[in-house]
Amino acid sequence: MDPDTNLSELLQLAERIKSVRYNQDGTLAATEAAYVAELAATMSELAVDLDQWIVKGGFLPARWRTA
Repeated sequence: MDPDTNLSELLQLAERIKSVRYNQDGTLAATEAAYVAELAATMSELAVDLDQWIVKGGFLPARWRTA
């Protein structure tokens, strides 16, 4: 597992979710809700994979390492 690639994908998915347009009443159209659910499912898998990697002694993504 490449933690840098994983984190990059997580952040890209988060940006895609942030860009979803809501209806004026704060709801999502059914197609948008399905899209967000799909992105969230992928994010969940990536987050669990990254957590397991780190907990098992893997190194942090470069972005998270301090100088």
